[in-house]
Amino acid sequence: MEARIATVSQEIEQLKQEVARVEDFKNKAQVLEKKIGVIKDLQARRVGPAKMLDDLAAIINDQRKIWLSKVTEGGGKLVLEGGAMEHENISDFQLALERRSKFFSNVILGLVRTVERGGATPISSGS
Repeated sequence: MEARIATVSQEIEQLKQEVARVEDFKNKAQVLEKKIGVIKDLQARRVGPAKMLDDLAAIINDQRKIWLSKVTEGGGKLVLEGGAMEHENISDFQLALERRSKFFSNVILGLVRTVERGGATPISSGS
């Protein structure tokens, strides 16, 4: 009887160790799942801005008579500063942002002024 009790006690100890290993495995699996979630979130955030900038570059490339001199972001707003050869180029750019891009909405034209540079008179815009 004592031998059976010793054997059962030994089996219980082994099962306790296995339970501890399973619990440790579960904890490590949860940590890994959280890390995978964070990595996926970071990848999604990295791709979004890249696609937006690619879209912006395509629109600028199509316009050809405009350029950007400054891009700033804050509070969920993107502020573009640059210039154009003519007023029409600025309005074409603004319309292209609103109509062709899924990344830009509520495009607001800021201050526009004429600046002479090197014999040419480009138009400069502040947004």
